[in-house]
Amino acid sequence: MQMAGQSQHRTRSLSGNGLAWLPLGAVEEHVAEGRLLSVLDEWATTFTGYHAYYASRRASPALMLVVEALRPPENR
Repeated sequence: MQMAGQSQHRTRSLSGNGLAWLPLGAVEEHVAEGRLLSVLDEWATTFTGYHAYYASRRASPALMLVVEALRPPENR
């Protein structure tokens, strides 16, 4: 079954209609409360954050706005 988004995958899984590969943040409450089970944990990936590379120290102001928006609050 193919669906467009995370919300649809989560909804289908919660109703018992299959498996979904979703970020932990999208389902951790459901897993903690027993509504969903985590399977294939050894295949789980972790998100280490975004990585930005720009060759010049004089990056455009627009690029710097994007970089700042993606930077975690604790690193601002």
